[in-house]
Amino acid sequence: MTGTAPAYQAMLPDNIRAYTLAFPSWQAWTDCVHKIWDAGIGYIGHRQFNMFGRDLKFAMIKILTDPSKTLSDLKRLTEDPEIRKINESMKREFQLVLAGMTPGDIGWQEKALDQILAETGGWKVDAMNDPQIARWVLAYLVRLGHKNLNLGLCRGV
Repeated sequence: MTGTAPAYQAMLPDNIRAYTLAFPSWQAWTDCVHKIWDAGIGYIGHRQFNMFGRDLKFAMIKILTDPSKTLSDLKRLTEDPEIRKINESMKREFQLVLAGMTPGDIGWQEKALDQILAETGGWKVDAMNDPQIARWVLAYLVRLGHKNLNLGLCRGV
């Protein structure tokens, strides 16, 4: 772990990755979850950041990933057109952590996820792939095991 509260980041090996996946419809969201399960990929899946509310979601993430920001920045951030656009793109989303045992395993999981996203019309939210944000998401999800659906453990792997 590294960083200043609350902007901690997980500095984990490249075989562990966190994504925020978004979808054009709830049906696509549901289809993706089922396909991920059927493919046997993923370590943690959670719909975590909806707790902030659809209109505040990415603004809160910006505050939590930058120790120089505070809640007093919230109004300005929520009025930013780029943050509004990102919030809209994340209306139907969930977070997924992939954990590969080997470089080949994580590569296969990435390919499987990309195919599932292509089949369901989903996408990896670009703004959440910023390394600082992605490392924060990874730290946030792996340290809150009691809140997550740990896919590997559910399968008995």
